[in-house]
Amino acid sequence: MIKLIEVEVYNFCNRRCSFCPNSLVPSRQDQKNLKILDYNKFCRLVDQLKEINYRNTISFSRYNEPLAFYNITKKYVEYIRNNLNCLIVSNTNGDYLNNDVIELFDELTIMDYAGKGEDWWKKKLSNLNLYFIDNKSNDEFLYFETTNKKSVLIFLNFKKNATIEDRGGVIKLSRLKYKNQSELRTRPCLEPEKFLGIDYTGDVMVCCNMNSEFHNNYSIGNIYNHNLSEILNSEKRKHFIDIMSQENYLNFLDPCKNCQKDPGRYTRDNPGIFYNGERK
Repeated sequence: MIKLIEVEVYNFCNRRCSFCPNSLVPSRQDQKNLKILDYNKFCRLVDQLKEINYRNTISFSRYNEPLAFYNITKKYVEYIRNNLNCLIVSNTNGDYLNNDVIELFDELTIMDYAGKGEDWWKKKLSNLNLYFIDNKSNDEFLYFETTNKKSVLIFLNFKKNATIEDRGGVIKLSRLKYKNQSELRTRPCLEPEKFLGIDYTGDVMVCCNMNSEFHNNYSIGNIYNHNLSEILNSEKRKHFIDIMSQENYLNFLDPCKNCQKDPGRYTRDNPGIFYNGERK
């Protein structure tokens, strides 16, 4: 049932956005404090995914900037390429964009956090020899392709157009549009059975809205100490799936009670890069 595995290969992000938990962890912007997911433990996880013929999506994202240290990320991507037949994607702030990093992934989503806008991004990607294909969803997105048919999507003016979560209660509400304005969730969530998030610490989470720095009590295992089977069959994961598949929101776990997350792009029934569910 796992459709998406999200990997954070190190802890660094060059930005400190108010709508992101990183704004509360200054050490993440300090390159001298760089902490990296153990490569050998990661390779062991990939080997176990190979044993079960995992063919869905692996995303390099979570709470770091995956392109900041290209050679590190490339090493992890290449091991997947050599061992799995799956879709490899990433989300980025675009600050480290060049042809090499674009070709690293099958699908790349660039978040226009600074609001640079359509003309700026068209010029930028044209200079990188990408081909503009289409505007998507009322000009909120720009879609490009490389000569090798790699997909690049620009999420334009993110702060204006995005509707975001409070990240399991971590982020205080601001002028941005939040899905959860303190309302209780009143519908089931299937993310715990379709998603695995691997933090740079090796901790495993069942939702992209949780990370080990703020929700360590909800980790369902750690790839340093547990194999894939133990993680997938852990009592904590089973409990998440059981509780969150119900409609009795009073029983929902604390990070989930006010969350209004819908299925993600790569955990929905028709996975893909576009936010409105269309296929390329």
